[in-house]
Amino acid sequence: MAFILVCEDDAAVRGILRRALEHDGHTASVADTADSLLRQLAPLPQLVVLDLGLPDADGRDVARRVARWMVVFLQRPCGQAQFSVRSQTDAPTTRALRQVLDAVILEPAADHSTGAMAARAAVSERHLARMFRDEVGMAPARYVEETRLEAAKVLLVTGDESRESVARRAGFGSPETMRRIFRRNLGVPPGSCRSRFRRTGVDATEPESG
Repeated sequence: MAFILVCEDDAAVRGILRRALEHDGHTASVADTADSLLRQLAPLPQLVVLDLGLPDADGRDVARRVARWMVVFLQRPCGQAQFSVRSQTDAPTTRALRQVLDAVILEPAADHSTGAMAARAAVSERHLARMFRDEVGMAPARYVEETRLEAAKVLLVTGDESRESVARRAGFGSPETMRRIFRRNLGVPPGSCRSRFRRTGVDATEPESG
């Protein structure tokens, strides 16, 4: 199942699309303007449904920007070539687990401790850990960290927010925590990821020519 972002200025059409997607088991987030759409690109959706006749922008220009950002992240995510953590995991067969994964994707800054996720799924922490191991292939805490890392990379590469804001929105709480997790997972700090990519268009850990 996919995380899909829908941008449509007609409220009735938005509602129809959202209900249809969720009925098929997908997670859908909606936006009614280009600005709202661009602010929802973290965490990275696997599909964007875009109305080209937006009231506040040229829909074709917005489509090009969204496509560029998504390809940039999927191919060059600051130091390692990997796809979205959500696209690397099979769709869980358990509805309760799908809801837990969706909650992390949609709100990475919320409380996603093992206890909170277990309560959301109405299971014990031990049972939740077993569900993650069997259906996601990683521990709950690891899934949360990778999702937050993904969200932070998208925010850094595609926006101009301060590192404090990125850390807060991605769920790390502080720039210090975000820096530590970036170094542990990618080998580079967040600032290097952003500045190197914007300056050269290549990964922060790739050697520069010359």
